[in-house]
Amino acid sequence: MRSIDTIIKGASELHLADDGKLVIFSDLHKGDGNADDDFARNRNVYLHALSYYWSEDYIYVELGDGDDIWKARNYSAIKDVYPQIMDLRSKFQSAGRLHEFAGNHDIEKLDANWRAENGYPGTEILEGMHLHYGGHTFLLIHGHQADFFDSSIWKVMRWVNYYPNRLLELLGMASFSWVAKNYTKRNFIERKLIAWAHENNTTIIAGHTHKPTLAPDERYFNSGSGVHPNGVTCLEFEGGSVKLCLWQKSVRSNGDMCIAKRVIKSADLRQVES
Repeated sequence: MRSIDTIIKGASELHLADDGKLVIFSDLHKGDGNADDDFARNRNVYLHALSYYWSEDYIYVELGDGDDIWKARNYSAIKDVYPQIMDLRSKFQSAGRLHEFAGNHDIEKLDANWRAENGYPGTEILEGMHLHYGGHTFLLIHGHQADFFDSSIWKVMRWVNYYPNRLLELLGMASFSWVAKNYTKRNFIERKLIAWAHENNTTIIAGHTHKPTLAPDERYFNSGSGVHPNGVTCLEFEGGSVKLCLWQKSVRSNGDMCIAKRVIKSADLRQVES
């Protein structure tokens, strides 16, 4: 895929020490609080998780589509709806612990003029990064680069999402264009990314499809999304291992409500062939 080949030439490098800690979220799709804001139901779950990673000194990577600018054209509305989350992200940024990517739903962030006009705090928005950790090198991308519609003609898809698609969602009907809800398209994109990873002898970490995946043998990881009906998924790098985690609402043995983390799958990178 030519777009990925182009991205990796100018991709930044991040070297994480063996005792370093890093977490990757993607596809939060923060909106403006309207009926089609799928992130709203998970706002407190995500805020709790992000607070944990802040207090535990994790580096935070947001792998694209953190905001859904295709739906919420007015970025200030997103800031107004999620002030606590924005404040916490600012703390990560001020501490030099934030690396933010652009996805297809917030690709406007790559435009310095858009960032200036909207008072966006991101100073550097990434498309690709090489992560070096535990004797392995990973290529971080959002993943829409493998999708012709969401990369080459993203402005057309933005129109589709903002008008007919948003109308359907506001009426309580299913969206028809999201790759996360189109399994044939999602599987096609995954196969393309996996094939590219094998051809280039690297492991890809992506988002975009919303399907959380930890498959070292296939050289493919995916952080999932923040809009799952049952919680928020992420990838944790810590202690030489990578874990696919789900944060969700739960109930303690005494009946009290809480927010808990569940490890879905883990892999010891020291036992994985580089």
